[in-house]
Formats: sequence, C-alpha cells, structure tokens
Amino acid sequence: MEITIDGKKRISAHFDGFEVKTDLSAEHQGENTAPSPYDLFLASMGCCAGIFIKNYCDQRNLSAEGIKLTQNVEWSEEDGRIGKIITQIFVPKDFPESHDAGLIRVTNYCKVKKQLHPDIEAEVSIVRI
Repeated sequence: MEITIDGKKRISAHFDGFEVKTDLSAEHQGENTAPSPYDLFLASMGCCAGIFIKNYCDQRNLSAEGIKLTQNVEWSEEDGRIGKIITQIFVPKDFPESHDAGLIRVTNYCKVKKQLHPDIEAEVSIVRI
C-alpha cells in the first residue's frame, strides 16, 4: 500500500489497483472533498459486518434483500475515543425471527471490529421494517 499526500489535507491510499481518497472537513482545515480517514475506518467496520450478514444469509438460502445496517458511535468523555458502537440491523418484517441471534452473532466476527480495544462496548440489535 502506498500513501500519497495530495495537497492541503487530502491523503490517498493506493493498493491493488484501487485509490481511496480522504480529506478533512473545512472545520479541520480541509476542503471536505472526500471522507475523513476516521469516517472510512467506521465505514469499513460497518461494511465488514454487512459482508458477514450477507454470507450468513447466503449459507442459509435467506434473502439479504432489504437488509441494512446503521452504526452510531458514542464517544468517551474521558479521552475522546470510541466508548460504544451501536449497530442496528434492519430486516424486512417477514425475515425469520429465528435468525435474529445469528445475525447479531456474525456482526461480531468482523475482523475490523476485532481490532478495537476490548473496553469498547458494542451493542447490536434487530429492527423489523
């Protein structure tokens, strides 16, 4: 992976033929042309959980259509780090409730999430839409 400094607060990562651009908000002296590195970190965790949910559904011949996740962060007032990550898995009304625990379980398999400090609380729930 190669990281380039592209001007002002714009930084890019180049790997495997991909380019991932980042920037900071104007509030942080950036131009807000791309997500911040921290936002990409959080997005990668949510996308990783999504992959595990999709694989869970595929292995059980369940449709993943209509499933979405939201992820919110509560910050620690002590040191400004993540204190808690709240993930909600939205599933269609007719998604079998017998798989709720399985979906919650597999979100914790995410390798990105496993890099977090063990003191960070994680809350995962199912919401029927």
